[in-house]
Amino acid sequence: MLRSLFLSITRGIRAGCHSDRPVSPESMGPEAMNGEPIQGSFKAITKTYRSKSGFHYFVFDFVASDGHIDIFCRRHPSFNGQDSDPARTHLFGSGRLCFVSGKEPQTQRRAEQLAAQWAEYFCEYRQTGKTQR
Repeated sequence: MLRSLFLSITRGIRAGCHSDRPVSPESMGPEAMNGEPIQGSFKAITKTYRSKSGFHYFVFDFVASDGHIDIFCRRHPSFNGQDSDPARTHLFGSGRLCFVSGKEPQTQRRAEQLAAQWAEYFCEYRQTGKTQR
């Protein structure tokens, strides 16, 4: 079922792993800790996820990074008036999903499962304001 909810596009990404154009340090958020953009070519898999309700769409970039997969949410529904604090949403300003260090997904399949799980959490959070425990 998970596979049927994702549509896939693979593309090459330059600069900060999350756009087709150069990225400034200010726009990269916490990933630009030294103030310099990340240089080089990176491979990302971009997938669109449709919520189980069918009402909401999410766009995710999956990027291989240091033995794990980083997940960036590029498009999601509005916060519907809820707090956008990463402590509540598990979503950094850069779009990267937050995982406990060492618990990041190691495979593409697991990354997709976690992205789908996060998307469903986000749908519930935007409606109720209740955070994960």
